[in-house]
Amino acid sequence: MLNILFIASAFIFMMAMLKSLFETHAFLKQLEKEHHSIWEELGRPRWKVHFGETSFRDAVKKIRSHEFASLEDPVLEGCYKAIKRADRTAVITAVTVFSITLFQAIMS
Repeated sequence: MLNILFIASAFIFMMAMLKSLFETHAFLKQLEKEHHSIWEELGRPRWKVHFGETSFRDAVKKIRSHEFASLEDPVLEGCYKAIKRADRTAVITAVTVFSITLFQAIMS
């Protein structure tokens, strides 16, 4: 039973992380489309694999701190809520996976 719960929790964790990434992408696309000047000020954030590039990381920090609420854009607000929900789900399932692993280690 614990193995099934572990696998389900791990799967839900991965889905929550993917949901968070997709919603972050949707947020940035909406920002680029409807609030282009702000998107430009952020350094045109995109997913990049450059060690010196910080525009994406900085944009994610601003998204998670809800700094764009003043724009009153319902699409951005919806993406923000979906990101927060996915993040909470990921944390809860990560704790569940850790707890199951710890419980099984103690019981062995």
